[in-house]
Amino acid sequence: MASFASQPAPSDVDLKSKLKKTAKRFEGTYKQVPKVPWTELLVNHFGNPDWVTLYPLVEGSVKEDAEGQLWGTPKSLLPPRTACKLFHDGVYILDKCEENVKFMQDRIPEACHKQFKKKQWRKQFFEACRRVCCRLAIGLGFKPNCVAEDVFIHAILNMSFELGWNRIKEFTAGVPMTERDRDFARVHKLAANEDILALTKGADAAPSNSKKTTFNLDIKVRDPKQWFKCYEAKLSTMFDHIVEVHPDDADAWSVSTGSTMSTASQSSSPSRRDKLRSESMGSAASDYDVPNFVLPSIDEESGLGGSKLSASNLAALAEQLNN
Repeated sequence: MASFASQPAPSDVDLKSKLKKTAKRFEGTYKQVPKVPWTELLVNHFGNPDWVTLYPLVEGSVKEDAEGQLWGTPKSLLPPRTACKLFHDGVYILDKCEENVKFMQDRIPEACHKQFKKKQWRKQFFEACRRVCCRLAIGLGFKPNCVAEDVFIHAILNMSFELGWNRIKEFTAGVPMTERDRDFARVHKLAANEDILALTKGADAAPSNSKKTTFNLDIKVRDPKQWFKCYEAKLSTMFDHIVEVHPDDADAWSVSTGSTMSTASQSSSPSRRDKLRSESMGSAASDYDVPNFVLPSIDEESGLGGSKLSASNLAALAEQLNN
């Protein structure tokens, strides 16, 4: 499991030094915040989150039924199994988007499709999606701080039933179940912003009078150019998605696809990767061993323009190649 080192919260001075230098018009937006080290997090499996620790159950509520399954009562909105699933669903969506960006376009409001075709806007949107996953991985649940993050939360929740549970059963093994594990409608109602829901449905996004949110949307949600403006521009909030992981905590599973084969093991085993590649390409080299081939030694003769191959060595090389 992950070992998140308990460190004092960074000061505003420290956080301010991490802000990127941008034009004044980008102040208070996530364009000031450095990119999420996504590849590094995937390789290190986000520190292997301990979902029961991050999303605790009521003390003393864990019981074992006749079939040996553990059950408990969640303390917060997201039970540990639900948080685990939503995290992996989010990473899965991002993984599919790397194969085909249209996978994401089909799951976000049509109002932003024109902007989505622009590379810089799309890159910022994917950064917002990654921040959502990072917060889930460190126990913050859904804590959006811009419209783009809210939009991705809806995309995750809208696919929760479609993606199912079997794909991630290896990650939820041993995690106690609760009666609220599959109540995604409740999560949608309490954690998702209904202004964004109206936008997703194509309705006019008028500010709601709901007391469910702790902030008021003071930006035009129908203007995708404003989607990266922070609801709360405090530095501590803008940097609350940072995941501290240690490479030593990595184990053999892949967070990106739910595969039993480790992403790290694939990248660190070139011989296996080359073998799979040769087999998939139908290479004849995979059927028999290639005999050792040793080039003859090459003597150099000094000359006026530098070094050159001797005629005797060229002849020997030609003879060996013919054999």
